[in-house]
Amino acid sequence: MAADPIEQHYYTRGREGLFQGGEGFDTVAKSPGLDPSFIRKTLHPYCLYIAPQELIRRGELDPSRYPESLTVFPADTGELVIGRAVFCGSDFTGQREAVFIHQFVVPRSRADEFRREPAALTRVTAFRSRHEEGEGKELPALAELPHLAASTADERDELLARLGVGEPVFKSLLAAVFTAVASKKKVYVALDADITDTPALAARLVEILYGCLPMEVRARFGFTTYNNEPQGKKNIDLMFVEKGSLRPGDRTGRDYAFDFPNERFPAPEPGAKDAFLSLAWEWRNRPDELGDFFDFAEEALEGLPAAERGSLAAYQELAALYRTGRGEYGRYEMEKGDLLAAALRYLRVGGYDRKPRLNELILALLRAEKAADAAGEAASPLPGPALSAFVDYYELAPAESRDELAEAVIGFMDRLAAGNEPDNQLLSDAQAALARQPELTRIVFGRIGMDIRYASLQEALLAERMNKVKSVKELQEEIVFWAGHSFDSLGLPYFVDAFRVKLRKALLKSGDQTVAGESLFRFCSQLYRAHPGNRGFGTFCDSLETETARVVLDSLTLDTCTYAELIKASYILTEDRLFTGVGLTEEQTGKLRILRGVYEAMVNQGPAAALSSGKSQLADIGDRLDAKVPVPSGLLAKERMGASPDRKETARERRFPAEDYTDAELSRIQGLVRRFLKGRIHPPQYGTLLFAFTEWSFRTGGEDRPVSYYDLLKFIHQETEDSEDVDSFLLWSSTQPAFLETGGKLLRPAYRNALRKYFVEVDRKGLADRKRFRKLTDESLPRPFRKALADIREDGGSPAMRFLRRNRRSLSLLVLLAVLISAGVMLLGRGGGKGEVSPSPVSSPPLTASPASSPGASGSPSGSLAPSGSGSSATPADSPSGTPSPSGSASSSPSPSKSPSP
Repeated sequence: MAADPIEQHYYTRGREGLFQGGEGFDTVAKSPGLDPSFIRKTLHPYCLYIAPQELIRRGELDPSRYPESLTVFPADTGELVIGRAVFCGSDFTGQREAVFIHQFVVPRSRADEFRREPAALTRVTAFRSRHEEGEGKELPALAELPHLAASTADERDELLARLGVGEPVFKSLLAAVFTAVASKKKVYVALDADITDTPALAARLVEILYGCLPMEVRARFGFTTYNNEPQGKKNIDLMFVEKGSLRPGDRTGRDYAFDFPNERFPAPEPGAKDAFLSLAWEWRNRPDELGDFFDFAEEALEGLPAAERGSLAAYQELAALYRTGRGEYGRYEMEKGDLLAAALRYLRVGGYDRKPRLNELILALLRAEKAADAAGEAASPLPGPALSAFVDYYELAPAESRDELAEAVIGFMDRLAAGNEPDNQLLSDAQAALARQPELTRIVFGRIGMDIRYASLQEALLAERMNKVKSVKELQEEIVFWAGHSFDSLGLPYFVDAFRVKLRKALLKSGDQTVAGESLFRFCSQLYRAHPGNRGFGTFCDSLETETARVVLDSLTLDTCTYAELIKASYILTEDRLFTGVGLTEEQTGKLRILRGVYEAMVNQGPAAALSSGKSQLADIGDRLDAKVPVPSGLLAKERMGASPDRKETARERRFPAEDYTDAELSRIQGLVRRFLKGRIHPPQYGTLLFAFTEWSFRTGGEDRPVSYYDLLKFIHQETEDSEDVDSFLLWSSTQPAFLETGGKLLRPAYRNALRKYFVEVDRKGLADRKRFRKLTDESLPRPFRKALADIREDGGSPAMRFLRRNRRSLSLLVLLAVLISAGVMLLGRGGGKGEVSPSPVSSPPLTASPASSPGASGSPSGSLAPSGSGSSATPADSPSGTPSPSGSASSSPSPSKSPSP
């Protein structure tokens, strides 16, 4: 297939142009393939020539002395335009000056063909300098565009020397061209040469520069070898101008100006890297080697945005990498991290299969680093950025190279950890990179944990990671990390110590140590269940739990501890393992024992187990209270053993171990329980109440221990809002073995006396309330309890009334006898008639108490009769202390009354 032709275009002053009917500057001839719109919009703006001021001032008439102007630029539509403008002298009229512009338009399909050969642009021989109208307005399209051969190396160096372009200026000029192509800046050059020779010298210089530009830059690069002064033109990046036109402070201040006559050049950018610029300078006369580098760069930049493909910075990096691949390690040694990171950035787009040269370069560097490190030839450990780059390479490397990479990474990290002072910052950078590669992280930490050679590395990694842990949550995350990457390491002593120390610090910094500790406690329990039977891990968990207990116990004070704090700390109080005292101080152990006792009493109804006479009774209490008592938050020991933490089974099996406590400890426990019960006396806590007022001194022995019933009732009365709560407890007590004699047929005397004292001294009006009395003596309640309350209500609690009630029959006979005697005396007195006999005190109208008027029948006695002696039959145990004795005599003031019938 024939190549697309190269079109031609003439522009000058003629009698008639293609686009205007009269004389003037216009297109005078063109190839048929050129579109008129393309000519007007793309070619005409570049058909301009202004003679040098130097020649105009001296009145130069020889057209050959005027410089020609070679202009090459890429059209917006992709074509490559190669044009030349020359001064023609007078036009066809002989009165006006004219210029002639000849332009070749290379089609887009063949543009790169010309760009690859700089001489095809700067040494074209097919330009015409004049057009005769008789030749017509149509120009042929060309298959080829002839040009001269490129200059030799010696000719290039001779030209640079003649123009005064040394290495610094060459690098600066090349960098300016690179930057101008990628930005809106322009490069203006004024050569120190005769104006007539300037375009030819400029074309040779451009030829050298053009050969040092990659294809991506060449495709967007445009230049002009002559213009009378600096002028910004679209698609023209480099413009050679007349001497004296570059004036300091004019518009060129924001562009790049190279004023050779005055030796004014742009200042080099501070800190700029010049790997590519140095390579271009060194290889300016070695186009084959330069071309190989450009092929390497083109492969590396494939797929990246156009801006980066034409970036000078990218070529600086790639040039350093390319030279490193050739065995030149000077720049690589100084910029390992940056260069490897750049290589990965380019490799990431496309992958190793599309960029094999870049991939092989990275692998070669990895092997070289590994060999030097193993042989001890490396002057220092691999820098953190370089190590991070090799770690990041893992996801990009071929599968067959990943194991080799993992081994190398471990070696690099081990070198960082060597010595007395590991480089923690570099290790931190390495671990940050590993975090981005989960698969490599598992491999690295797994191998480190299994190989004793890397013990120091593992310790250094652990220390560096633990430095970042600040909270209990972060500590848990760290445990998860090691459990997932090197599980067996958690059982090592220095791991246990490191986590224990960090846990203490994290707990002390937390807002609520007890809550934070529970989170860790439960977390360890879950992990333990996930890995049962591992002794090392069990030791690790035990250590953390013990340390948690130490911190939490230190934060609690028995004198100020609240019920809420007790409940929050339940996970410690229900952990049986802690009660061995291992790992705790004597003070902590004592505090734990007391709080455990309080917790058992408050939550697990321990006292019910201690006071009940049989297992069936305990089971009954557990069933009745189970619906209202929350499941304890502890029981971790049971959970670890795989037991189900069922609340009801726990209530039935657990027993308050009173025999394990001293008298002093039990007294302290009871005091705390009573403090915690204030304001929260409800049916689920009745067993706890009983515990709090039981005499636990071991002098009493057995389980049938004395209870301070009166103090118990008084406490309930003081800490409840109304009688409903007191009555609720009384009803509950009516069925409990602790309040009944053996067999359950009678109330215990001590409890019966306490009830009497309570209603006499504390709740005086309690039984006077008929509604309340009926509730407390309902027929569904046990008879002993009903009878005791009825008796208390009947005699009001008075010993005298108890005496009268118990001797009612005898007293009735005595009253009857007294009446008969009195009647007989009166009859005898009347019969004797000797005088009036003074009445005896015994004959005063009697005050009797019949059964019909007893308190039990009417609700209140109608009178009282005091015995002459203190013959009460009540035992001292039945009489509440402090009860006043009744008067020993009746009233001396007689009053008439109707004697009851016998």
